[in-house]
Amino acid sequence: MKKNKLIVVMLFLFAFVLNAQVEINHGEEISKKTPQKENIQASIVRYDITSGADKYYGGAAAAVEVEPGVWAMIAGDADGNGAINATDYLAVLPAINTLGYLRSDVDINGAVNATDYLVIRPNMNKLTYVD
Repeated sequence: MKKNKLIVVMLFLFAFVLNAQVEINHGEEISKKTPQKENIQASIVRYDITSGADKYYGGAAAAVEVEPGVWAMIAGDADGNGAINATDYLAVLPAINTLGYLRSDVDINGAVNATDYLVIRPNMNKLTYVD
């Protein structure tokens, strides 16, 4: 499985200080939010979600360390219900051999196929911690 680093750069065009909890949506498949509100004072904010589990709402339970010091969002919630379980296998099945950027393409390789099951299995019974 290919490991991708995701660095999120957000542009805010506000003339005031914003104190908000940031939610990151990666297409239809993945959604994460910061553990607490962040003070955003600059027009460009860099929030590196790969630098630690503390960058995720839910902490280490909501992220996985893919290599030493590099954290990523937990993948596999193909049906988008916030939990990775058997229903995610069922969500992938009807889309097998479909190309495109789809929720059921949990390994984000552009195709729904058997490799998506390989992403779901190790994350079974985990939660995404996004409502």
